[in-house]
This record gives sequence, C-alpha cells and structure tokens, in this order.
Amino acid sequence: MRTFIRNIKRHWRLALVCAAMLLIAFAVTVRLLRQPKKTEPQSERQGFFLDTDYPVYITQQGHDLLLELDGSKTSDLNWSVSFSDASIASADNRAEEGGKRTVMLSPAAVGFTTVSFTRTGEIAGFRYDAVQIDAEVYVSGDTDADRTVYLSNMRIFSSGAGALDTAAPYLLIENKVILPKGGDWTLTAPVDESVENDAEKRYQIVPDPENEEAPCIIVFRNMNAPEPVNGDTSEQDVLLLESASLGIRQRVECYMNAERNWYLRNAEG
Repeated sequence: MRTFIRNIKRHWRLALVCAAMLLIAFAVTVRLLRQPKKTEPQSERQGFFLDTDYPVYITQQGHDLLLELDGSKTSDLNWSVSFSDASIASADNRAEEGGKRTVMLSPAAVGFTTVSFTRTGEIAGFRYDAVQIDAEVYVSGDTDADRTVYLSNMRIFSSGAGALDTAAPYLLIENKVILPKGGDWTLTAPVDESVENDAEKRYQIVPDPENEEAPCIIVFRNMNAPEPVNGDTSEQDVLLLESASLGIRQRVECYMNAERNWYLRNAEG
C-alpha cells in the first residue's frame, strides 16, 4: 500500500495528463456520435422546355441525376429510353402515369453518353416520333465511390408529324414526307437568285404519288452541293411544306444526322 501511494505521489503529473487525454477522447467521441449523418448534396430542381408540350425537370441527387418528364399532352403514348453508350450510365424503370415518368440516371463508368427519351405514335400503320428529348450527360470520378453523373446539355426535337387532327396528316420519316391519307401537300425549296447554290439547287424534291405504302415526297441532296460543316444547318436548308386545302404552311429542315444521312424534321417557328 505504501508503495502504491509512493508511486502516485511520484507520477501524479503523468496521471493527470492521462486522465485529461481520456476525458478529451470521450468528449470527442460523444460529439461525433451526436452529429447528424452527412447527406449527399442535392441541387435545385431545374426546368427545361417549359414553353413546349413536353417540359422536363432535372435535379442532381448526390451521385445520381433525377429527370421528370411530362408527356401528358400525348397521354396515349409512352416514353422509351435509349443510350448512345449504355456502359456509361443506367436508368431505373419507374412506372409511367398519365404520360409522366420519373427516371433516375446512375453512373456506371467514366465517359460521355446521350440519353434519348422518345414518344412514338402510329398513323395508318406508320410509326413516328411525337417528340425526342436528348439529355447529354457525363460521368466523372476517380473511384467507384466518387463517380457521379452530371448534365451537360439538353435538346428537344419537334414532332416528326403534322396536321394530325386533320383528314390529311403528314409524317416525316428519314428523307420522306409520308402522306398516309393523301392530300394536296407540296414541298418546295425557297429560290434566291442572289445566293449562289441556293436551296433550289441544293435539293431534288420528287413526288411519288404511286408509292405502294402511301403517297410520299422524297428529298434528295444534290451530290455536288457542299455539306454543312459539322452537320450544322442553315436557313438555306429549310424547305416549305404546304397544303392549300388545309391552309397549312410548315417549315421543314433537311439536316444531316450523326451517321451523315439526310433527314427531315419540322422547323421551329
């Protein structure tokens, strides 16, 4: 007992230091346990194409990207999802209600991919895209735990059809104007004599009323006409689709897709 008391007296400073360190460690442990768990950062909900029939809302939720697509304007159709590179990101399959669908994009590998959301309809046996929305996204992160999918750009392509509520609708499929129920539709290229190689010289427009499937108008690009740089279109690439009986005049773009093929689509405005 005397030895124990003697040791305490001899090492009392060391004992106080050890006790203080234990108290500090205990206090830090209690504080850490009381702190709320950190949650993944969430960005503000952003709206795109709000002035169209197909608005989209996007929210960054941690490593994932939440997309809310509103297709209630064409509630009889359904959204389909496709990737230009399915190895970069994945999409969950959530139920669609009234044309509205929520899609969560999750990262898979570092890189870029385009996620296309399409609503496809059918007229007289011909399928057409009512709308196509492309979300260009990329995944970055040094480790699997850090990988995050981010939005780079959003694009919307107008319907590949028109005059759907009339007796003579039209469909734009590849380089053709399909007329499943006929009609007096004409497709012309604007003429501008002051412009060398104007639109009339750039295209050949060939009506084919005897087409086996349905009357159509076919557009060919002249082989000697210069191609737009990087696939960009200009005002000279806009054609005019008209129906005198319906009183409809629609501007149509002839553009080059990623495979360098010429396609038609409705022009804005």
